[in-house]
Amino acid sequence: MTRHLPLVLAAGAAWLAASAAHAGDIRQMCGSTTPALAIRACSVIIADSLAPPGDRVVALRNRGFSHQQEGDLDRAIADYDAAVKLSNTTAAHPRGEDARILAKTLVDRGVAWRQKGDPDKALADFDAAIWADPHLASAQENRDALFFKSRRR
Repeated sequence: MTRHLPLVLAAGAAWLAASAAHAGDIRQMCGSTTPALAIRACSVIIADSLAPPGDRVVALRNRGFSHQQEGDLDRAIADYDAAVKLSNTTAAHPRGEDARILAKTLVDRGVAWRQKGDPDKALADFDAAIWADPHLASAQENRDALFFKSRRR
């Protein structure tokens, strides 16, 4: 067995490199602008219990966005809900990039609520996004647009 140890170690290293490359490919596909491809790739990451929570949050957000692009707002909102819940369970007060991802997810969910015709839930999400990341311009822009539209009625 000792004679074969270098061969076994080389095979193990090759397998690890292939797995890492595959994981990188899956993450890249999860961010695809082709909704069907992104949904499939993100689903792989979401189902991987060994994937870091941050990766799963991003995958849920990306899959939600892809569902939203396809017009399936209920599935989009369900994915955004799961991403927000996972964000809140992994860090009591998200900071830095985690807070930014949470805020972007809340903006995306707010847009979905607005598309569904529920401006109150949209406003709540835009407000929460501003609280999570006060520097995220899209949160304020969407909130302002919602106020502007409601005043014109």
